[in-house]
Amino acid sequence: MALRSGSRAPLLMVGGGTGISPILSLVQEMATLPKAQCRSVEVFYGARNEAELYARGALVELAKRHSWLTVRTAVLEGPTEGLRGALPDVVAAQGPWDEYEAYISGPPAMVRRGVRALYAVGVAKDRIQHDLGDEALG
Repeated sequence: MALRSGSRAPLLMVGGGTGISPILSLVQEMATLPKAQCRSVEVFYGARNEAELYARGALVELAKRHSWLTVRTAVLEGPTEGLRGALPDVVAAQGPWDEYEAYISGPPAMVRRGVRALYAVGVAKDRIQHDLGDEALG
């Protein structure tokens, strides 16, 4: 995945499990840009439980240094400091996202479900990028 050049739309970035790695790379790329080129970024990072949120520390540190970045976590089970539920459902419930460009990365089933959830809350198809390539989302 790569950031769409020329756009000034706010960004919604969704990473499930190890799918957070490309999302973290995109956020780190944004952090190297001049402040005038940065745009609002909302990151949602989900896993089965808190222990699996291995990149949370790096994301939280970036959010402390950059006011344009907000990071939220979601887990399915166990105690949590964040949100609870399946990542696509949590993201959809936190909207509206219709003005955002969305980037989704993670297990194929989560990405498919996430894309459908974003469609359902009004995000246009051409504003969603994911890491499934040409694989059918249905």
